[in-house]
Amino acid sequence: MPITTPIRFSEQGRSGTRMLLAMPVTLTGKNEQGQAFEEKTRTLVINQTGCKLMSEQPFVTGSKMTLQIGNGKRTVAM
Repeated sequence: MPITTPIRFSEQGRSGTRMLLAMPVTLTGKNEQGQAFEEKTRTLVINQTGCKLMSEQPFVTGSKMTLQIGNGKRTVAM
């Protein structure tokens, strides 16, 4: 029986390693009704190019938001 090597994430089209990490963040922007909001939430997964996070706000694809990380000394416009 031939030995097969497991496929790495990068070989499946992934650009990097995903890490399960609950990090506190503050998300600000406009929801799908166009109302401004600020929500304290947390990440679920992070990698070199982005993150997956929890939110109670409904978004429209392509919405502009700001993600403030942890203590507020770093912000990222999305």
